[in-house]
Amino acid sequence: MDLLDTIERQSLFVSTLDSEPLKLRLHGLFRAFLEDRLRRLHPEEIPQLLVRAAQTEADPVRKAGMLLRSGAFVQAAQVLAEAQSPVA
Repeated sequence: MDLLDTIERQSLFVSTLDSEPLKLRLHGLFRAFLEDRLRRLHPEEIPQLLVRAAQTEADPVRKAGMLLRSGAFVQAAQVLAEAQSPVA
């Protein structure tokens, strides 16, 4: 946790989101760099990691996007269907 505190205090490649518990969002260029490196070194792990990340995502559009990128098309459709609110 000390490392995360230092990263937050110095705003190193992250933005702090207003939430409890603390959430940090990676800056776009740094995220792109990390994703590119992952694609080159461990491409076989990407689908599983995207599904795992989607499990913690509250925003249904972002969650569905992660699931689509992982190839989990049925799950993505379910997320979007559940997010639709009935018209009153």
